[in-house]
Amino acid sequence: MKVKSHPVSFALSLFAFVVAAGLCALLMWEADAFEYSFLKVARHDMRLRTEDATDELSAFLKAGNLQAVREYAEDSRHDGVRVTVLDATGRPLVEAGKPDRSVSARRKEFADTLANGESLTIRQTDVLGEYMLYSSRKVGDYVVRLAIPYRQAREAARIAEVSLAVAASLGMFFAVAIFLLTRHFYRRIAALASEREEQLRRLEEAERMERFRREFIENISHEIKTPLATVMGSVEMLGGDLPLPEKERPSLVRLILRESRRMARLFDDILCLARLESTDRRRDSLETLDFSLVVRDVVDTCRPSADKAGATVFFDDAEPLEVKGDARMLEMAVCNLLSNAIKYGDGSDVVVTLTKVANRAVLRVRDGGPGIAAEHIPRLFERFYRVDKARSRDSGGTGLGLSIVKHVALFHGGTASCESEVGNGSVFVLEVPCALS
Repeated sequence: MKVKSHPVSFALSLFAFVVAAGLCALLMWEADAFEYSFLKVARHDMRLRTEDATDELSAFLKAGNLQAVREYAEDSRHDGVRVTVLDATGRPLVEAGKPDRSVSARRKEFADTLANGESLTIRQTDVLGEYMLYSSRKVGDYVVRLAIPYRQAREAARIAEVSLAVAASLGMFFAVAIFLLTRHFYRRIAALASEREEQLRRLEEAERMERFRREFIENISHEIKTPLATVMGSVEMLGGDLPLPEKERPSLVRLILRESRRMARLFDDILCLARLESTDRRRDSLETLDFSLVVRDVVDTCRPSADKAGATVFFDDAEPLEVKGDARMLEMAVCNLLSNAIKYGDGSDVVVTLTKVANRAVLRVRDGGPGIAAEHIPRLFERFYRVDKARSRDSGGTGLGLSIVKHVALFHGGTASCESEVGNGSVFVLEVPCALS
């Protein structure tokens, strides 16, 4: 069973995902700013290290002990720091490692140091082929310069960047996971809610069917009770101990026969309605037939009963109108409509028309009878519903004819309706889809 998630649950899941993704994006955006701040701290730390070095070397330089300065420079080189001491002309007196050949850059740094007392630059060296962070400080007539690889200063920042990237990736992963989990939970909740609604629907349907079964049995019992009582009374009179005048026997026999036929029609209609309601026939198995021929056959069949009632049935030959349907069912529906028009039309003419409207076959059966009040029309197609109960029983009606018409229409994907006004007759309409050409 396919279940759609509720719009509110989807919005909450999406909001959680957007917030988490936004935080991850903010972390990535802040990475550059973090690196800048971290390098700023590294430069400050380089200045402090330069101050410490100049404080320690100033005594050696004043005493002219260059050997001690060289030993300090060698020790610092092992710690990853290059120490260089320049004289007042900018010539290197002590230089650990390979000499720096970037003369022009070194002169600029030397000039800046003499002018400002210190300098801090980042540049690429020709000797090492990499960027170095240089920090210089003036000590008397000398300039002490410390240098470390720029990558070394950026190493901690890079580690922080990687950490941020990993954190952002994990954040995105958890954001997606939270989104999918919440979607799953909400879909599960929606499935349970849908299942509960389906169970309630089935329970209501079962209660409706049980109520219909009780009403149906009550209606059948009521409909059978009257003719059965008439038959039983007549039989008792015929077979009773008291003598029955011979001239009354034929009337009792006719009464028994009439009521027996009425009960037979009732049972036939009940069985027909039951088959229509429980039919397992598929619509795609229906055959293509000419509906106008079905209507013509029914009209010809009903003419004798119309003549007996003093009515005339008019039906102009219609153009062939193909529908996909069951000929027997359609014939039964048309017969019920035509029989009702003859029975309740008070001898008026019955006009039958068959037309095609918007790819639908529309059958209209019009009579000139007394018409039907508006309050009865919505219930005309209910089982056993009668506008005039006494008149219906006198005419032999079962109260199931229009219900059969409605179920035939529904089986074919069509509709059944009535248009009527008191004093202006009635028009019953049966619509079924035409066959696709």
